[in-house]
Amino acid sequence: MPLYRAYNPATTDHFYTMYQYEYNFAVTNQGYLGDGVACKIFQDAGAGTSPLYRLYSSEGTDHFYTTDLQGAVLAAANLGYTWEGIVGHVFTDTKCGGKPFHRLFHPAIVDHFYTTSIAERDGAIQQFGYVSEGIAAYVIPA
Repeated sequence: MPLYRAYNPATTDHFYTMYQYEYNFAVTNQGYLGDGVACKIFQDAGAGTSPLYRLYSSEGTDHFYTTDLQGAVLAAANLGYTWEGIVGHVFTDTKCGGKPFHRLFHPAIVDHFYTTSIAERDGAIQQFGYVSEGIAAYVIPA
């Protein structure tokens, strides 16, 4: 299934969803600009996959995505994030041939950003002040 990416310049938030209706609503009604398909993920659990959890901080206007259940619990308990559920399922290692889904964070604007593109990752770091937080998961290229 496609994982759509959108960005809201007013709130400096990147938003990812596999549901086209949710993506369309964010673009049409919530000030997001559509970036199209970021990558492909699985709707259901399968061999070698893990849930990709979505959390949101209304204080930081930031969506946060992780496969780390403990990290998600800590973000909800200590950092003001609320659970928004499971976005889909992703690979957690390279054994299945997935491509790295890089996670970046910009502390000044409180934004998590995810990409499969090394050039886009490097540009976000060099030009916009994002910090690499490693690989969030492994996904299927768009």
